[in-house]
Amino acid sequence: MKSIHNNPKIYNILQQHAKEIIELLQNQEVSFSVACVTSLLDFVPSLNYDLYQKIGRIGIFVLSGYSFESIEIAQTFFAFEAGLTMSNGEDIGTMIKIPYIAILQILVQDDTISRPVPIFINPFEVQEESEIEDSIQAILSKNLHLIKH
Repeated sequence: MKSIHNNPKIYNILQQHAKEIIELLQNQEVSFSVACVTSLLDFVPSLNYDLYQKIGRIGIFVLSGYSFESIEIAQTFFAFEAGLTMSNGEDIGTMIKIPYIAILQILVQDDTISRPVPIFINPFEVQEESEIEDSIQAILSKNLHLIKH
């Protein structure tokens, strides 16, 4: 059986699906949480090492209130403003840019269920963008007939 894990089409579909779900939640004004791979995120201003370590390898961000209101959706990522607490207790504001490929889960809180409900799950290990591009290059180098001149 063929593996679909390294298939770039799967990653494109997952990214598009995550984007569409976030757009729908934003349009319906439904708060949500997102679990994502932090190494693929962009923080502006950048986080210090201690705070970055505190977030961990997988970050979970709750988008409600001001963070939800500040959501900006782009083609390959979405961004929002968040307040984070530094190790010294100081609160800082940061813009977090999350590429859709970094999203592992999108969860919503349903009033009829006591726990958050996952409505999107990326079942594959998330690869760095360069690894995906390398995979695409490897596929195309072995299938030159796919490239249009």
